[in-house]
Amino acid sequence: MKKSFKNTSYLILATLAIVGLLAGCSSQTATSTTPPAAVTNPPTTTVPVPAPSQQSNLPDRVDVVYFQRGKPCACIAVIGENIQAVVLKDFMEESTAGKLTYTLLDSSDRANIAIVRKYNTPPFGLFLTLVKGTTEKIVPVEEIWAMTGDEAKYKEYVKNAIAKSLKGEM
Repeated sequence: MKKSFKNTSYLILATLAIVGLLAGCSSQTATSTTPPAAVTNPPTTTVPVPAPSQQSNLPDRVDVVYFQRGKPCACIAVIGENIQAVVLKDFMEESTAGKLTYTLLDSSDRANIAIVRKYNTPPFGLFLTLVKGTTEKIVPVEEIWAMTGDEAKYKEYVKNAIAKSLKGEM
């Protein structure tokens, strides 16, 4: 009897050991919901998030440059006036903040010859200049000439073009 008690004790211990090993192995493959102590309290790290004006695709400033020749006729003069009105009405905040400028230049004035050459403009032309640091990207806005008969359409087109340029999407 002594021998069978001893064998039974070994059998129970062996069974407990096997069950313990199996339980231990199965718990390694199961995902734990409680992470180790080192992970539950990680050190706090502050990562600076750039302000929208610091994002790489945004220009520092957009210059709206409109060229006209001399004293244009009323139908052409109204185009420059409407472009200026769009800038002042729809982009007052950006203009006040220095993010947007508007310049009307006489392409026939000899004092403007260098800038006329820089923009390679015909006598009448609209350009958006995206300025980022020391670089400039000049974008001609030629589509307005096909819309001159529809004032609302070309004003909306100019507004959308300026908005895109301020977002760095041109």
